[in-house]
Amino acid sequence: MRKVQMASMLLAVGAISSIASAQIDPNAFWGAYRGNQLRTAFASVAAGPADNHAMTVTGQYPVSMGGFTVGANGDLYFKTHRNDANIDADGGPGCTVVRMDRATGAVLASVDLPGGSGNYSGLTHAVNGIWTVVHGHGATPTIYRLNATTLAVEQQITNGDFGGLRGAPLIGSVPNMNGHLNLYVHDRNNNKIHCVDSVTGELMWSYIPIGSPALFGKMGPSWTDGGKDVFAYFANTSVFPGVALKDNGDHTYTELWIGGPENFNWLGSGASATPGGTIYVNTFTDDGGAGPTPTLWAIDGGDGSVLWAVDGHRGEGADVELNFFSRPAVKGNRVYCCGGYGVVTCFVDNGGSYTQAWEYRDQIGEFTICTVVEAAGQTYVYAVRQGDPNADPFVPGELLVLRDDGGSFTQILKTDLNGTMLPTFYGANSATPDPDGNVWVSGGTFANPVFKTGQIYKFAPAGNSCFADFNDDGAVDTRDVIAFLNSWTAGNIAADCDDNGVVDTRDVICFLNLWTAGC
Repeated sequence: MRKVQMASMLLAVGAISSIASAQIDPNAFWGAYRGNQLRTAFASVAAGPADNHAMTVTGQYPVSMGGFTVGANGDLYFKTHRNDANIDADGGPGCTVVRMDRATGAVLASVDLPGGSGNYSGLTHAVNGIWTVVHGHGATPTIYRLNATTLAVEQQITNGDFGGLRGAPLIGSVPNMNGHLNLYVHDRNNNKIHCVDSVTGELMWSYIPIGSPALFGKMGPSWTDGGKDVFAYFANTSVFPGVALKDNGDHTYTELWIGGPENFNWLGSGASATPGGTIYVNTFTDDGGAGPTPTLWAIDGGDGSVLWAVDGHRGEGADVELNFFSRPAVKGNRVYCCGGYGVVTCFVDNGGSYTQAWEYRDQIGEFTICTVVEAAGQTYVYAVRQGDPNADPFVPGELLVLRDDGGSFTQILKTDLNGTMLPTFYGANSATPDPDGNVWVSGGTFANPVFKTGQIYKFAPAGNSCFADFNDDGAVDTRDVIAFLNSWTAGNIAADCDDNGVVDTRDVICFLNLWTAGC
């Protein structure tokens, strides 16, 4: 291991006063990129499965690669994703952060941030607000802290060593020598990982991984070791497999190990069920010319050694090949992966070996994200197929819902909303559950200008899907009529009873028919 001293330079400061203020918000249900600091993409929800299309929200730019988050207030948050052509065409900013009402789909607050196209980054919820980054593209690469209610910019951190920031910031849990918590951000352009004091904005240290700059720059999982923050990073480059860095809190870091998989991941880094325990990493099966490699790796969090790896069967055909693109989802010793040839599968970690519990495969396209929830004692998997925006006609996106039955699965839902679900950019890291068991999926992609205006799809558990109970109080009465008419008058998409994307008089007729029938 190496302990490295780094010189620091502070160029811009947005001051705050409390050690606790930068802590991860413990009340945020889904407060960071794909979940908690361990990046498990697993949550317990009130109800499930979410098998009923409840609402489509239109008019937003596509959701960024960071996906959705759910704050302590229960609202939905996301950052939009645009490319340079979109920016030039509409004269707008680089990206927008949005706070949305989960019940109605109404935008409660938004803020435009300069530079880039969403930076492939998401949002991290802290006690003192929401942290995110902007990449650059003509603007200064910046770490932002936003007010969780108004989304007003409350703090900006810049530094001459920032070249192009990607990914959602990691927030440490152990105070540094200044008594403050540190932030960890990935710099794609300069191929660095930066450690920054969250209060003063001081650059504490920078780490330069081996190999070429990574495209998406996702980090994690993170944990503590010996009273210090530790995080792992598995790069989007075949030259550099992975590293674990310990932040010594005094302008230095210790490189605990370089190890891990023999290949690169696409949408980001590792996931772990236990702090400092086994880390699970998905990679491509093809390392760029040196031959096939495994596609799921179990890595010892203590020393970086490979505990076991899953053969990807590269080139052996659509009926057996495994090729995974995103972080796995982890619940206990069960690891869920999705990828090419329409595969969603579950592996069981037996310690020094693994068992493949079951596999869904329809040999169609790519599932680029999967999320796992536990509801009413059952485990459900939500997987998003990205579709193809460049095909003619376009191939729609799709939501697949599976119940994990242990050694097998049951298909609960498979829908592309009758061919209308917009294709996504690598699944945009949805689907995202909320505390009530609803699941949120994004549609749209800047990869094709036809789909630069995105959509957001809400799927609800059957028990929450009675449209006539519009105020969701468990009873169908005149209060629901009043609530519906107020929403309809305001033009909220939640009043789109006939689900055709337009709020008009036909929705009033639709609602009254449902209200008369009751639930």
